[in-house]
Amino acid sequence: MLNLQADDTILQEDYLPVLDDSEPTPDLLFSLSWPVDVRNWMDQLTIRKVFTHATRILLFLPWCIAVGGAIFLSPAHLSLLGFTSSLNYISRPSTRIERYAHWANYGLQHVTIFLGFVVTLLWMFPNAGLMCLGALMAQFCWAWHDFLPDLTVAVGENERQMVYLLAKYAWLKDTVVGLKTVDGRFYVSRSEPETGGSDSELNESEE
Repeated sequence: MLNLQADDTILQEDYLPVLDDSEPTPDLLFSLSWPVDVRNWMDQLTIRKVFTHATRILLFLPWCIAVGGAIFLSPAHLSLLGFTSSLNYISRPSTRIERYAHWANYGLQHVTIFLGFVVTLLWMFPNAGLMCLGALMAQFCWAWHDFLPDLTVAVGENERQMVYLLAKYAWLKDTVVGLKTVDGRFYVSRSEPETGGSDSELNESEE
């Protein structure tokens, strides 16, 4: 006669999951809470990268102030400071007209941040702020004392000419700048721009 009595003994090993030893098992909470791209980024994170990112964050506002000051106080060094490779905030544009377009879009913001810094300095430290303001005015006069507008210079070839065009047409007025191309270079049209949108109008001229 057969013994049909069930065996109530349950082994714990019967309910353990089968793990593949060939692949590491990630932490369950970490794998469910973080996207894959973030996990990959954190896996590649090193002390040097943490220090680099922290330095870029801390220097961003001083960099914005310095670029805004360079626009008025030292335009010859504007591209060197604005597109510096050490901080790598912005990649250097490949052409002069792209550099002009970049400062047309973002130059006024840098100027505003710089002026806000100067006003804050005057408000918090009046005596030192006045001395600093005098030094800034002296540097401004030195940087611009011999400048004369010259529309025969291609856009982007001279930094002071570029800042002058930006301040006259892009930042202070809502005008359409007429540009013409000669031998692949862009020049401001001698005709007075018409009032209109803020985008630049590119008028190609035939040789």
